[in-house]
Amino acid sequence: MTDVANTGATDTATQSGATTESTAPATTLLTGGEADTTATTAQTTKVDDAPAGVPEKYDLKLPDGIALDPEQMAKYEPLFREANLTNEAAQKLVDQFANDTKAQVEASNAALVKQHDEWVDACKADTEFGGQKFDENIKHAQSFIARYGTPELKQFLNTTGAGSHPELVRAFVRAGKSMAEDTIVQGKTEAPAKSPALQIFPSMKK
Repeated sequence: MTDVANTGATDTATQSGATTESTAPATTLLTGGEADTTATTAQTTKVDDAPAGVPEKYDLKLPDGIALDPEQMAKYEPLFREANLTNEAAQKLVDQFANDTKAQVEASNAALVKQHDEWVDACKADTEFGGQKFDENIKHAQSFIARYGTPELKQFLNTTGAGSHPELVRAFVRAGKSMAEDTIVQGKTEAPAKSPALQIFPSMKK
């Protein structure tokens, strides 16, 4: 009978102990106080969710069709490190920056093309050098540039599109016509050509 009672007491203690372990708050060994399990859990979660951190070297790639100065990109790496960005986070910023830059360049190019087309239309409709003699007048302007223009001037006119600006075209057309009018057409006679001074001042004697 004693064994049965002890067994029952043991079972009760076991059950009571099991219940106590599952419901009683944990206590620290040194203080006997209640452990802050909530704080421990929160701390663990924070560590688990923390980013991997700054890599030893960023491996960043530009999207296709984007051309950025590598030296310019190098300026951003210190900022990425200061912000403790992972390579993935930094890549997202680079992608966004590159796409925004591409969109700005495309918009700028489209605006330049539109402006150039408007200038050409204005030139063709100009009452002074446009209309039916437009092609002929443009040849005068081109002749003047070919004779007096430097390679740097031609490059500037091409790259900026200014070579189609109505007022520049007007000026070069006038200059080209003036050059053509001042050109002396030599006859077939074998008489020696007059000196430049005599051509300007016929009254002068040799």
